[in-house]
Amino acid sequence: ISVVLINRYPLESIAIKTLLENKGVSVTGEAINGMDALRIVDQLQPNTIIVDVDLPDIDGIGLVETLRKRLYKGSIIVTSNKYLGRDHARGSSRVDLQA
Repeated sequence: ISVVLINRYPLESIAIKTLLENKGVSVTGEAINGMDALRIVDQLQPNTIIVDVDLPDIDGIGLVETLRKRLYKGSIIVTSNKYLGRDHARGSSRVDLQA
């Protein structure tokens, strides 16, 4: 499994990356914003993307929507360290995210 990790917060990224690598999962790329994420995903074509909702330039739901429009077929895991309101819930249904 190849994973690209997209998170603006370095400590969260380190924690997630450490957890994954301890389980034998390879984190092949990392990004701190949506624009870098799009470039890295296009370049690396990972099996799985882990993206936080709170990115500085585009929210994670918008990033997922863009990736789906670009026909990314891998798994996408969306994370958040805070409560998600109705706007995010509506957005998640727009891009067919499942709990």
